[in-house]
Amino acid sequence: MCNADRDSFVAELKATQKTLQSMAEPVKFTESLKGWTIAKDLAKYEADISALEMGDTTADERATNKVSLSKLTQAVEDGKEEAEDNKSLADLLKKKLI
Repeated sequence: MCNADRDSFVAELKATQKTLQSMAEPVKFTESLKGWTIAKDLAKYEADISALEMGDTTADERATNKVSLSKLTQAVEDGKEEAEDNKSLADLLKKKLI
């Protein structure tokens, strides 16, 4: 029974590895980026938001939203700083590898 269990486990493991390998897609590195469309996207977003009816909010809801927005803004700033740091490190690594 022990050998049968082991063989079954090995067979399942190999099948899983094969499945994972078929799902793997190599990352393509390029020197260029697609053009940014953020201005057009922002204009569409603002138009969509303007078309919505926001309804009424209470002072408590506005206060909660203000705190949440502040936290989100700080998280975005932290993420931006981390991304800039990581880019610097990636550039250094790139210089070493190339």
